Amino acid sequence: MTRATSHGRTTYGFLHTFSERRRVHLASHELQLATQGRKPSRAPPSKKLRLLRSPACAGEIRDGLGGLSGTERSQESVSRLWHVCRLVSILAMQPPSPLPYFAWMVLYVLLAGEIARRWPFFARERGATVGGYNVPIEGLRGILALSVFLYHVALTQVYFQTGQLGDVTRFFEHCGSSAVLLFFFVTGFLFWSKALRVGPPRALPFLGARAWRIFPAYFLSVALVVLVTAARSDFRLKESAPHVAGEVVRWCAFGFLGFPDVNAIPNTILVNAGVFWTLKWEWVFYLVLPWLGWFAHGRRVFLLAGLLACEYGLSVATGRHGGMAQIFSTGFYPGMLSAHLVRSKLGVRLAQLPLSGAIPVACLAAAVMLPPKSLLAIPLLWIAFTAIAAGNDVFGLLRRSGLVVLGRISYSTYVLHGAVLFVGSRLLNRLVPIAGMSPFVFWACLGFVGVVVVVVSAVSFQFVEHPFFAGFAHSPIDLHPSMSQEPVELFASGRREFADGAHGHCTALWIATQQWLAKKRLIGPSRVTHASSRRDGF
Repeated sequence: MTRATSHGRTTYGFLHTFSERRRVHLASHELQLATQGRKPSRAPPSKKLRLLRSPACAGEIRDGLGGLSGTERSQESVSRLWHVCRLVSILAMQPPSPLPYFAWMVLYVLLAGEIARRWPFFARERGATVGGYNVPIEGLRGILALSVFLYHVALTQVYFQTGQLGDVTRFFEHCGSSAVLLFFFVTGFLFWSKALRVGPPRALPFLGARAWRIFPAYFLSVALVVLVTAARSDFRLKESAPHVAGEVVRWCAFGFLGFPDVNAIPNTILVNAGVFWTLKWEWVFYLVLPWLGWFAHGRRVFLLAGLLACEYGLSVATGRHGGMAQIFSTGFYPGMLSAHLVRSKLGVRLAQLPLSGAIPVACLAAAVMLPPKSLLAIPLLWIAFTAIAAGNDVFGLLRRSGLVVLGRISYSTYVLHGAVLFVGSRLLNRLVPIAGMSPFVFWACLGFVGVVVVVVSAVSFQFVEHPFFAGFAHSPIDLHPSMSQEPVELFASGRREFADGAHGHCTALWIATQQWLAKKRLIGPSRVTHASSRRDGF
């Protein structure tokens, strides 16, 4: 056998030799550590990639090309270069690498930018969005929603490899836990900012507005869960119809009644990735917000921190592990403090510092270095969020049209991505077993599901969310879709209500409902109730 056929003709020869040598080296190294009573550790991807540039590996490549003619050598060089690039990409896509996150996030933003320019509905909404919103927070919401999605993609890889939900890497764990925490910051900041200006909201109109804002996409997500569960059970009832109906009703209660398995299908909650638990705490915040007005004056907000600390200590002492006090003190309350700071001179100066765009980036990078759910990470996340809430757009990044659109559709993205990912991963697993995929192939396939998520969320926003508040645009209860705009007109104002008291609020909501039904031609215009005290154009 000639040198050319033994080396040059074997495309994977040098890769196989390199892999075998590296495996023997790692085995001997781990055996040496085991004899010393030390735990072996794997080399980071950077060291693996440096081995490809080692003299030994380069010598094998030169030896393999030595006995070939010019044409054969060029062909073999191209072939081996492709395999080297493929090996490098696989090593770069190893689980510890955050590269898939940034690569797919860039593609999602570019896709959303095309939606903003070419989708007629979002092209019309573009000017209104930029004009009336806290645009940096809107862009932040878009990043957070897709971060949660990519966290669940990483979790899906672990699930198919081990058969159970296990731990992911620190970076992707932060994409889940820290993103949800920042969502709570956003809620606390936006609603408390309005309370500082005009006082706490009146309960009935505020809760009615929140219901019209949250219900449509939520019920669509629940419908998808029921549909997928029915498909998994071959559209056959394994339990009695009343029992299944009761389970679906419990799913519609935002987690206050739990999320039971539907139709005896185990782990039904995995269909939507279990994201509904945060909406339960959002509703708890909405319910208590009208009664927190006394703390909105002066330094009384610090008394609220004391009450939360006492409740947290009591809950831990009684075995409740924090409960509501933990969610409020680490989630909503920091956002409320940001509302106070942004209104101060310090907040304005913070946004005007030279290179202030580096502050959120540095704080987020430092937080990712800490263990997930660490209490030390919360101050870093809070500083980054406060800077963004004060108008810091991170060198213009958060004002890009793609991120603004992603922020607009972020609620649909959050509640729908789980079902899309569940269906997409199961279909892919039928074609190619996910457990046997390399990290590069896995992320290339499952990352593409995010493209479907963005498109589905855009469709949901236009046809499910938007019609429910577009018909109420002149209602005394403002139903604007985005939480990134401070909830204008959600709060009490005598000039914006039909009458004082609960009867007036119910009448306003009933008339708004009739007008929306008439606009959709579900009832005749003659059936719409007219109120002499309504505003012009209502």
